[in-house]
Amino acid sequence: SDMNLPGNELWTNNANNYVNRGILKKLKVRTAPKGSIIFPKIGAAIATNKKRILSRESAYDNNVMGLIPNDKINPLFLFYLLKRLNLSEWASASALPSIRKSDVEKHLIPFPPLEVQEKIVAELDGYQNIIAGAKQITTNWKPVIEIDPEWENVKLEEVCIINPKKSEIKNLDNETEVSFVPMSDLSQETTYFEVLQTKKLSEVVGSYTYFAENDVLLARVTPCFENGKAGIARNLKNKIGFGSSEYIVLRPTEKILSEIIYAYVTADNFYSSGKTKMTGTGGLQRVPVSFVGNWEIP
Repeated sequence: SDMNLPGNELWTNNANNYVNRGILKKLKVRTAPKGSIIFPKIGAAIATNKKRILSRESAYDNNVMGLIPNDKINPLFLFYLLKRLNLSEWASASALPSIRKSDVEKHLIPFPPLEVQEKIVAELDGYQNIIAGAKQITTNWKPVIEIDPEWENVKLEEVCIINPKKSEIKNLDNETEVSFVPMSDLSQETTYFEVLQTKKLSEVVGSYTYFAENDVLLARVTPCFENGKAGIARNLKNKIGFGSSEYIVLRPTEKILSEIIYAYVTADNFYSSGKTKMTGTGGLQRVPVSFVGNWEIP
């Protein structure tokens, strides 16, 4: 399912479940061959922007859509093209977003001869190996903060304003330009994220989460929470931002720095504890705001 798509791999090299062909036949489930490209097609998982290539013949549930390349296109070439695409561009603008097959089928792609595709893939694979090596180095390095036992322990809600109110900006003109940060633009590897979009206040104030310069954003919905999507908001248009309704916003008081908040809410113990407190069903499990507010830090 979309919940089992791995975090950052190119290929789906693992699976949580295996099934025999007799069961597949009984359930009337079709399979997709190795080399097919899959991605989530419904709900909050679309915003994760995950796209993976099947490393073996696989079956997947109705939350996932698959593209099966024919002999005219190199699967990796198609994958690299799709990697540039934000899946949210295909999604419906509804409370439960979804991707329709007809919209995917109409999408245009550049289509060079097969031998050119293979040369492009070979070059991009080389870059991919360099990136993978760099990620391995950063994954194995973690900063160490030495905790003085004399330091006071406090709850995050004692040193942060959690989910500041939109009433702070109620007097702003609706034509004011503000930054817009969808879930797909929030990083899971860096402290700061690049702000790519600007919208008018009137377009976002109704249904999106409000934040401001120096606030810390934390993804609360699965799988974004488990994948470590978080970041400090910087360089916002007019120092104001809006984004996914699945963010928890932590605003530092004068007692703490944004970077310290970020360090604590991206620590392994925070994630491991948070995963046990998530509520909801299926692909819409969320970390309670109360868990974040009551989390104790030195």
